[in-house]
Amino acid sequence: MKTSVCFLLPESGNTLSDQLDNCFKQLQNLNEESKIPSGRIIALTFFVATETRDQYLDYKATINSYVKKLYGKSHPAISCVAQAPENGYYVGLEVFIEHDLSNKVTYKQLEDTPYVVVEHKDYKEIYASGLTGRINGDIYENSNMAFALMEKILNAENLNFSNIVRQWNYIEDITHIPDKRENHQHYQIFNDVRSDYYDKSEFIHGYPSATGIGTDICGLIINFIAISAAKSVKIVPVMNPGQIDAHKYSQKVLVGNGVYKKGDKSSPKFERGKIVKTDEKTNIYISGTAAIHGENTVFPTDVEKQTLVTINNIKKLVENGSVSKLGDIQPVEKNNYSYVRSYVKYKKDIDIVKQLCEEHFRSECFQYVVSDICRENLLVEIEGFIEF
Repeated sequence: MKTSVCFLLPESGNTLSDQLDNCFKQLQNLNEESKIPSGRIIALTFFVATETRDQYLDYKATINSYVKKLYGKSHPAISCVAQAPENGYYVGLEVFIEHDLSNKVTYKQLEDTPYVVVEHKDYKEIYASGLTGRINGDIYENSNMAFALMEKILNAENLNFSNIVRQWNYIEDITHIPDKRENHQHYQIFNDVRSDYYDKSEFIHGYPSATGIGTDICGLIINFIAISAAKSVKIVPVMNPGQIDAHKYSQKVLVGNGVYKKGDKSSPKFERGKIVKTDEKTNIYISGTAAIHGENTVFPTDVEKQTLVTINNIKKLVENGSVSKLGDIQPVEKNNYSYVRSYVKYKKDIDIVKQLCEEHFRSECFQYVVSDICRENLLVEIEGFIEF
């Protein structure tokens, strides 16, 4: 195993600080058991339950101080996402760990944003998290600031947007339309800005695998993984035979008006999945997936049926014939998922989603958070990652 993902929930503590202490203690124990130096931690994503913007900012400041104190110059990529973890915890912690000690891990920073470079034999991976704006709810401003920072990080590493293989987009009140007269939905604003920046690059291997998901009160946050080109690196976008590619959606399923005056609204620029194969490993990044057939939502009021449809969509994706283009890596479905994360619209539905996911997926790392989904009639969204 080259890169592992774990998700830690507090086992004790009645305050944010106590729960953070417990999560980091668990992480330390994991490192000791695996004999992995703390300097191999490459990305931390904190999922926090907050009720006000001021509380979110306080939590973020507390978390940043913890990480800075613990890691110093070996500061991993970090983000703080306003999505409540399951069972009423204040915080949940997702950790990416680099296990291959032969790979060089370099900790960098651009405009106060830490990011990490993992250098392999003939290529490198970039992990960047927490790209954001002013955290003021202005999605257009925040999106432009986040993508501008992303572009600077990529340029600093001699890469461009087409090198991104996985992207997470956390969008405050994702389906909200703040001004009914202009009719600009938050998600559509983000999609228009994303397309504007992506137009600067040629995506010869398809768009990134991605998740666009709602949050409570943290403006907009982008996390991403990028990889440099090399002879040993093969990248293939994966289609789902039962779903229209999101970047080919028709105007009828896109909500509101476009931001720009150049015409149609921009479709969401991501692939259903992305395979990255190197001499060392094969990664399958599974995008945020929901109960969509073609381009239309199914079972809009039934979380159990939506979850089953979503699970089936993911299974169809990883069993898709395009996987065989990369050689002897089938059957993929026999591999364990490095992680499976479920975004559930209503907290009351987590138990149903949890039961079904853990029945149908093989993984030691399941994650459940409460969050809005990119369509009003979607109740659950699931993503995953397979490495072998």
